[in-house]
Amino acid sequence: MSLRQVPLSGISLEFPERWEIKTDADPDHPLVVIEEEGRLFLVDGYKRFFALKARGVETAWVLVKAWTPAEAKVHRLRLNNPTRRTALREELKVLDDLHRAHGLSAHAIARALGKKKAWVERRLAILETLSTEAACLIP
Repeated sequence: MSLRQVPLSGISLEFPERWEIKTDADPDHPLVVIEEEGRLFLVDGYKRFFALKARGVETAWVLVKAWTPAEAKVHRLRLNNPTRRTALREELKVLDDLHRAHGLSAHAIARALGKKKAWVERRLAILETLSTEAACLIP
């Protein structure tokens, strides 16, 4: 784990969604990223990231974690979900990616998140059973 200052333009967003930009986010709190093949991927601090961009700030402090992409996604959900700051659509997308792209079972995802297997299975079933049009209506 290391702390360093980097240009905001050097940070990639894996799931770029619509974000509510809040300019009151604490700019002194570092963004949490992982480094993969020389690129930085944002794990936590999306609101701070967009608040800094809206203010015209060009660099930010980042905390680089030595996580795999799958571990980063799990931590992203764990860091944001105690207070339900992750939108349902984003949560479903991350869970689906952990399941399909990273090959994690519902049981493995549940253990990593401290949830019940049925909780993970219900969320994965949402994406499988809903039509594309209905899935787009999920907030």
